[in-house]
Amino acid sequence: MKIAVVGDVHLGCSGYTDKRVSDFSHKFVEAIDLALEHDARIVLLLGDIFDSSAYRRSVDSFATFLHEIAPALLKLKSKEVPVVAILGNHEYGRGREGGEMRILSDLGFVHLLNDQTAEVRGLRFCGIPWKNDIREFGTALSSLQSGSNDTFLLIHQFVKGSKTIPEKIAQVDPKDLESWKHVFVGHHHVHESFGNICIPGSLEISNVLEIARHAKKGFVVYDSETDEEEFIALRPLRPIKYSEIPIQGLPSSSAQKLLKDWIIKNAEPHALLIAKLSGKLSSGRSSEIDLRNCRAEGIQRGCLDVYVLNAIDDPVRTASDIRSTVKVDEFLKNWFKRDAAKAISYFDRFHEIGEDFAVEIRDRIVESLS
Repeated sequence: MKIAVVGDVHLGCSGYTDKRVSDFSHKFVEAIDLALEHDARIVLLLGDIFDSSAYRRSVDSFATFLHEIAPALLKLKSKEVPVVAILGNHEYGRGREGGEMRILSDLGFVHLLNDQTAEVRGLRFCGIPWKNDIREFGTALSSLQSGSNDTFLLIHQFVKGSKTIPEKIAQVDPKDLESWKHVFVGHHHVHESFGNICIPGSLEISNVLEIARHAKKGFVVYDSETDEEEFIALRPLRPIKYSEIPIQGLPSSSAQKLLKDWIIKNAEPHALLIAKLSGKLSSGRSSEIDLRNCRAEGIQRGCLDVYVLNAIDDPVRTASDIRSTVKVDEFLKNWFKRDAAKAISYFDRFHEIGEDFAVEIRDRIVESLS
């Protein structure tokens, strides 16, 4: 029997730009369509189906995602292809506790396993969701181990022996998984298989490390009768380009020109450009590089967005240095377009995170209005 094994989907991921949120929904729908084309009779989801962007945790946002992935879910249901799922680390925390997946479970779209065993189409599946405390994983594994040689295991943890995960952060020893018929592992974003362990990876690029490593995205179709795996590669929905740009020994004006030149050279319609500036300027500070102006160069050339990671080694300034050089009026003019109400709201939020300097600036803005 063919089984589609889908790793981290990350619906709602907004890494680098909010404009890319729907990319992940589209990749999920594409994966399901391809799985059905490959005669998959069961679909496994290995956690992190939903991302954890806090501001997206609302009924409206969930309704949007549900609308985008509904064709795939309905197609699976109409073809009587069951979906077996576990929760990943991105589905926990801040009170959410996998709420979206529980709703899909209540609606009958998925079999959600929480340290449980289920029989689906004559096959046994055990699912252990992500555990923050690895001792809890060990306890769950021991409780489910009976008859494991005839059972498939779904987990969402880093497994030792992976070529892409540093040994120091790996949590699960493959030796502890040897008794299971086959183990399907989420949490890793790069596809690989070793022993009885299958790691499908993720469906779409979500961080620069994956770009730098040229990580292939996709999912696995596993044949339970032959024990063979086929990796189904997926192309990124849009061009995503990343470069580290060293600015060591340059003045801020030259660093800005270097960044702008890279953007102009790599800009193309619908692309996401990500640049990392690193090193130490010979003069000026990173704040003097006009990132909005650089970003505009890419947007004007049709890019989806331009994101700049600032790793410049700026000299540390004391609070008194900052107070002596800050120009409140200029700040308001450039960043808030003379919208004092917006400026006050911003600094109210700034104060909430404990920055005393924000209070001083806010008071000076209020005084200017009276």
